[in-house]
Amino acid sequence: MEAEKDAFDTGWFTGLIDGEGFIHIRYRSDRGTMYPRLGIYGTSKTIIDEVARIMEVNAYPRGDHGKQVGWYASVSHRKGLMVRRRVAPYLADSSKKCRAKKIPDTFGQVGTVHGRLGTPEFFRDCPPPTPIRSPRRIISPNLPTLNQRGGEARSSRRAHNPQTGDRVKTRTVVQTVSGKPDA
Repeated sequence: MEAEKDAFDTGWFTGLIDGEGFIHIRYRSDRGTMYPRLGIYGTSKTIIDEVARIMEVNAYPRGDHGKQVGWYASVSHRKGLMVRRRVAPYLADSSKKCRAKKIPDTFGQVGTVHGRLGTPEFFRDCPPPTPIRSPRRIISPNLPTLNQRGGEARSSRRAHNPQTGDRVKTRTVVQTVSGKPDA
């Protein structure tokens, strides 16, 4: 039973790293050293707590200009190498897979080496990471199902216009990848 739980944890954790995590090299100019780092950011403390449990680290709040915006868990040095060994065979993202394969060539079993390379220089032979996506609109569960013709969902409702005080009819169209909006 423990082996099944471990396999499930590894698969779940690898999927999160593949989709939302990071694998990079940190350069410390004060020591002239670099070390591998792996982790994940998120807004769900429950998920980040589970990631932290699997990595055997603590979850920490993530701030932006004094405001808490989420949570993160990360590992580095030798522990980062151990976690990398656990997830590397299962990574699907080409950039993260290449990064995970390149790290042992430089670090072997040692968590820190002398060097002056940052992440872009160290991973210059790897495909670039997936571009940062702009936030997407959350689709309301009240929208009707996709129509057969255009591959889109439509919804109409009345809303209050704060500038004029009038109630106006609004229309929401959510387009899928396969179709163009029909007028």
